Amino acid sequence: SVRELCVKLESNKELLSRQLTSKSMDYERVLGELEDIKSEAELLKKQLSSERLTVQNLETLLATSRDKEFQSHLTSREKDSEIQLLKDKLTLAESKLNSYNR
Repeated sequence: SVRELCVKLESNKELLSRQLTSKSMDYERVLGELEDIKSEAELLKKQLSSERLTVQNLETLLATSRDKEFQSHLTSREKDSEIQLLKDKLTLAESKLNSYNR
């Protein structure tokens, strides 16, 4: 009976040892996966930071472009006004010239 108990205990010991080995292997595998996930997360953080910077640069470029377009529009309107003023002066001068020639 003591012998049976020793055999049973030895069997349980071997079973527990195999389970411990299996759990240790699982633990190492999970640790490896965790490291992979951490590396991927770090890479994604860097990528996100880079993309945010790109978006910021594009927004700045867009704002600059809009400002230039607005300034061009203002300049164009000023030139149109100057042209119209010169046309009006020319018409007036031609009218005066015609009056003098009569």
